[in-house]
Amino acid sequence: MIASIEPNALITSSELGWTSITGTVRVGDGHVTKDTVILRVASLGGIVLSASSQKVETGGRVNLRLRGIVAGAEDEEPFAFGGAIYPFKVTWSVSDPSVLSTTHPLGGDVVEPSENQFAIWFDAIRGGSVTVRAVVELNERARKHFVGQRKSFTTEITVTVEDALSLIQPEMAVNSVRVAPNSQLKMVTVWSQAAFSVPSDFSTRVSITSDGFLRTNGKEGSAVVAVRKLNSPDNETVLIPVT
Repeated sequence: MIASIEPNALITSSELGWTSITGTVRVGDGHVTKDTVILRVASLGGIVLSASSQKVETGGRVNLRLRGIVAGAEDEEPFAFGGAIYPFKVTWSVSDPSVLSTTHPLGGDVVEPSENQFAIWFDAIRGGSVTVRAVVELNERARKHFVGQRKSFTTEITVTVEDALSLIQPEMAVNSVRVAPNSQLKMVTVWSQAAFSVPSDFSTRVSITSDGFLRTNGKEGSAVVAVRKLNSPDNETVLIPVT
């Protein structure tokens, strides 16, 4: 038997392989509706790290998450770390804790156990470039979780922390908008009538509609958005840094 399923739809895998699961709902008056899905039970073939951003400003926060892949099918992500009956031990490390410091979104007093800790948060403390490493170790009671004779998988990623833009003379911070590649953001100002635009020098990185709908392309880097006040007799234009 490849897997079993409870009445509440909780699936428990038993052996490697393929099977199908059919769900049936009786809606009254003898009417029945059902659907079938294909289930694959696979061993973990490797791990990779995904970061919310590989470049962050001091004072910012970055989230890293482990993804499990299947050997020969790196485009798939079928492995559910949190569903293991015998949990994995996950060890996180950072090459320079003075640059990136571990934190928790619910507060610094919250500490998670190493079992199945497949995601982690870091606070950016100061400028620098660090390597974050994750090691996933097999539970001895679940040898089929990993392919072959593997007992652990290791992966790492580089995260760069940059000092936030500021002026020394006069001494003041210069705020900027930070967005991820291939994302979108609606920008709204306190001006009742405003028009947005992107200078041509930065059009390969970001685009924006006149009413403030910002889209980023796949390139990382800095750009500028111009905001012009329409109901002003003067040419009131503000440039907003976008990273």
